[in-house]
Amino acid sequence: KLICTRWDPEKRPTIFQQLSLLGLKIPHIIAVGRLDFLSEGLMVLTNDGDLARALELPSSEIERTYRVRVFGRRFDEKKLDQLRRGFKIKGRKYGPYVTEIVKRQTSNTWLHMKLYEGKNNEIRRVMRKFSLRVNRLIRQSYGQYTLGLVPNPNDLAEVRMTKQIKTLLFKYYKEKAQESQERYHKEKAEHLYLQTQKQEALEAEQETKQKKLSEAYVDLSQTPSDKPLGLGERLLRG
Repeated sequence: KLICTRWDPEKRPTIFQQLSLLGLKIPHIIAVGRLDFLSEGLMVLTNDGDLARALELPSSEIERTYRVRVFGRRFDEKKLDQLRRGFKIKGRKYGPYVTEIVKRQTSNTWLHMKLYEGKNNEIRRVMRKFSLRVNRLIRQSYGQYTLGLVPNPNDLAEVRMTKQIKTLLFKYYKEKAQESQERYHKEKAEHLYLQTQKQEALEAEQETKQKKLSEAYVDLSQTPSDKPLGLGERLLRG
């Protein structure tokens, strides 16, 4: 078993150590849609951060398929219907899930599930709602990439970007560019608003000063001719 992290405090083997053993020397490898230590199956790896982000975004609605084994034969049609309709756990929406019962065994039930978002420990959390324990979880596909592309456990296969992934990445770049443009215009508008506010404050300050100066001015033409001029009046007149 491998854990999907770069460093594990419990010293368990990681997928990145395995990549080194397989001779992969590409820097900055990112695991897309990580699996927990108790899960198994397909892992998609890339050194393109934008691609990783585009593949993980809920809005991308990339299909992930899983083969799930739950302990017990209590998984009935009622639970199946709830999964297909979706529900909330602590106010957070889960599902709907495309779910089929594959096989019933003495102590377990095998399910086939399709997810389009991939929350952390989503399937295990969903099954706990039904008081069921997942004792095996296998990711079979991520988008158009399937487990069949990798010949052996802990092995590696290089694949090309599919048309679906290229389209998704193009959409991601387009949205990022639009967000960037919107942010640019927003920043320009805020800058202009602050400039306007500053100018208005300056004009108001100048107007106040002018008003005070006008009030202080004495119209000496109204001063009686027989009254001696004061110092301030001389200065203003002179």
